[in-house]
Amino acid sequence: MTRTTVIIAASLGWVLTVGAKAPLLQTPTSVGAVAVSLAAKHDATIVVDPSLSDRNLPRGFTPDAKLENALNLLSARVREMAWRRIRVSKNRSAQEAERICAEVRAAAATTIHPLAVESPKQRTLFITSIAAPADSDSKTMYVLYDRSLPSDGMTNQERFVEMQRDMTDLMSGLPPEERPNPMAAWGKVLLSNDKATIERVMTPMHIAGMKMWGQVPPAQRQEMMNDSMQVMNRYGSVASGAADSRKTRTITAPNYRPQLVEIAGRLGKRYDAIFLVEPSLVLGTLPQIPEDSDSIEAALNALIRPLRNVEWRRIYIPRNIEATRSYVNSLAADVRRIEAFGESGMAVNGKESEPAVSVDIISKKLVDKARLSSSGLDGKPVYLLYNRSSSGEADTQSRYERLLTNQMRSLLSMNSDQLGDAMDQAIQSYQSGEGARRSDVMGLPLMAAMMATWFPRAAKEQAGKPF
Repeated sequence: MTRTTVIIAASLGWVLTVGAKAPLLQTPTSVGAVAVSLAAKHDATIVVDPSLSDRNLPRGFTPDAKLENALNLLSARVREMAWRRIRVSKNRSAQEAERICAEVRAAAATTIHPLAVESPKQRTLFITSIAAPADSDSKTMYVLYDRSLPSDGMTNQERFVEMQRDMTDLMSGLPPEERPNPMAAWGKVLLSNDKATIERVMTPMHIAGMKMWGQVPPAQRQEMMNDSMQVMNRYGSVASGAADSRKTRTITAPNYRPQLVEIAGRLGKRYDAIFLVEPSLVLGTLPQIPEDSDSIEAALNALIRPLRNVEWRRIYIPRNIEATRSYVNSLAADVRRIEAFGESGMAVNGKESEPAVSVDIISKKLVDKARLSSSGLDGKPVYLLYNRSSSGEADTQSRYERLLTNQMRSLLSMNSDQLGDAMDQAIQSYQSGEGARRSDVMGLPLMAAMMATWFPRAAKEQAGKPF
């Protein structure tokens, strides 16, 4: 019997398999429910982003009889949604739904075609503007993805972990009084949304927060709430959100990018090669020119070893390209997107004004100048030095505020299981830390969100009221 698979990356990711003759949902009310109905009707595989699966639809929504027309209509009704038809390896697991959505977002956002990037694992990733032809080892999927999320190729949790690590690093150079107050920031977010939106995004936080309440011993809960109160009183502004009377100074970290550009120029002459440095790269450590070496790779590894958040890649770009500031920034952004891909490529079909894009992963041993030339690429490599993350502010406070805002956005798109896992990891960091380290953990927006669920519960328990 013909089988139809609908993959919805919600909670831990679940897979629904129904027969082609399974009864259809009569009145689908969410994106996930519509996906179930359409997949059963058209015997198709549909992947849905976790942030979209529970999104409610307006009343009276009726899908078109044709699958792609129905998806167009659905994306018109759900502002954040976009969809693409893709071809992927038959080995891709249904449990990779969220990662597949992240890769489609990244591939669709690339701007430089063609482009070849050589990875440290000795493989080359090609991006072309024409989708690769289907083969017997690939399968078709329809991917409904959230276009409001960053196109960096990372899943929500991967991105969140990276942002939280970056924020913790910045805390060492920014006194608590000059860090934005996480509780006040959450208050602004909630005040800027309607009641229905607040309920939709806060319900998973409440579920996750209450789960952690039950797992943490009462004495430690009280200690964490006490530390949270100190954070609310010290960070940036008072808990009510009123403006702080202290004058906040601007802390601008040194940016040694000009020195890196100079070193790159000297290395270019030494090795008769082209070196590019991302224009928006922020470098807080003074770089040193590496010692002479017969190997460009060894020299570049020695150069970036002490430089936090700096990477290099050997890449191949189209012939006769002028490496303008804008072009190199786009190049670095595309390299970051490509680096997020796993072991297999993807062909993403074009849609309206958006071009088709394929990401092919080919062994380095199979790549030569003839292959590069036939792909429209210059056979001479370019060496790119770029930021591992897309941060571009030299001002410490600006970087901190951006991370705070982006972390809150990431948290708002997580489900209760994902939030629970993140809270559990943060609690473990709190338990293993002491003094200022514990205060830093409680200053994270994730912990402020958890405290927003704990304080009301504690107040009701103290008053002897049922919760």
